[in-house]
Order: sequence, then structure tokens, then C-alpha cells
Amino acid sequence: MLLGLILGYFVFLAGIELFNQVWLPQMRDAGASGGLGPVGFLAMLALYVIVAYGLMNAAFKLIDLLPSAVLDWIGGRAGAGEDGGERAGGTAVAGFSRLSAVRVGARSRRGGAGS
Repeated sequence: MLLGLILGYFVFLAGIELFNQVWLPQMRDAGASGGLGPVGFLAMLALYVIVAYGLMNAAFKLIDLLPSAVLDWIGGRAGAGEDGGERAGGTAVAGFSRLSAVRVGARSRRGGAGS
């Protein structure tokens, strides 16, 4: 996990540096051509924050992904390639499909699909 944190930090630094090199000249050009105004500036700032936050989340996922990949690689975990979120999603889908089957069965026993 510590290695994932350190690698995530360096991946984030590289990603945000690349993003800054692309974003800042575009921001200057947009402001110089006609002026952004306060609403335009806030919109650009909000977009920057959203993209930077997404980059940060993607980079620091290495804290979780790296140990999982190592355990899968050495064969130390059953159910490889599936994390808790995927299992929870599958359980929820199965529950909803069972519930819909029960409702459809109840309608057919009542003699119609009216209610």
C-alpha cells in the first residue's frame, strides 16, 4: 500500500503537470480574446477543479489497485479480478431481478398486469 501511495503521488504530479501545460495557455487565450468575465472565470475554475480532482482520484487508486494486482499475480486471493464493489453490484442486481420475478408472478396469479 505504501508503494501504491508513493507511485500514486508521482503519477498525480506527472498528470497534473501535463494538464497544467495544456490548460493554462487555453485559459490565457480565452481571457485575452474577449475576456471571460466573472461567470466565465468561475466556470473555467470549476472545470479545472473537477478535472484535477478526477486526476487525483485516478492516481491514488494505486493504493488499492497495486496490492490487489500483486496478490492476484502471486495467486494469494480467490476470486481474482473482482473487488468488493463488483460483488456488491452483482448482489444488488440479483436481488432486483428476484424481486421483479416475484412481482410478475404475483400479477400472473391475480389474473392480469393491471396493478
